[in-house]
Amino acid sequence: MRSEVSAMEARQRLGELLERAFYQNDEIVIKRGNKKMGVLISPRAYERYCEQRAKDFEALERIWEGVAPISQEEADRIAQEMVDEVRAEESQRSDARRS
Repeated sequence: MRSEVSAMEARQRLGELLERAFYQNDEIVIKRGNKKMGVLISPRAYERYCEQRAKDFEALERIWEGVAPISQEEADRIAQEMVDEVRAEESQRSDARRS
């Protein structure tokens, strides 16, 4: 179960929150005001996260190995073409709405 607590409440109830994370596999989001500052999770959940992250990075590395390197100039040219294409589409949609 996921729940949210204030940083002050987390300080006051740390032992209980640790037990909930460990024994009940709860995820506790710790907030200061309306800002999420951290998450308390079980060691099992953290291990799964680390394993998945490692797998994700391995997959990215395999993808990048298959991609031919390009120069900065070529990357800039491709990016500009994409920007121009999006702007042209937006212009067409805008013109169609006016009609």
